[in-house]
Amino acid sequence: MKPTVQFAEGDRLILTRTIGVLPQGTAGTVRRTFPLSQLYDVLFDGYKSIRVVHRDDLELEAPVLARVAGEGKPRNRAKGER
Repeated sequence: MKPTVQFAEGDRLILTRTIGVLPQGTAGTVRRTFPLSQLYDVLFDGYKSIRVVHRDDLELEAPVLARVAGEGKPRNRAKGER
């Protein structure tokens, strides 16, 4: 089980999977938090209505940008290297 990260109002997030008409990778901003249920009201870029989304379907936008830039990739190790 992955550790639970609490998001705060104003955090920039992205969807980790497609939900309805919102494709995976859609960015949005947390408008309200419901920490006991791990639900968040998120206003996604380009959409007018706020969506209630579970924590497991969200991740912070910054780590995604780092991975896209190549920083989050594991490097290939030479044979015998630890």
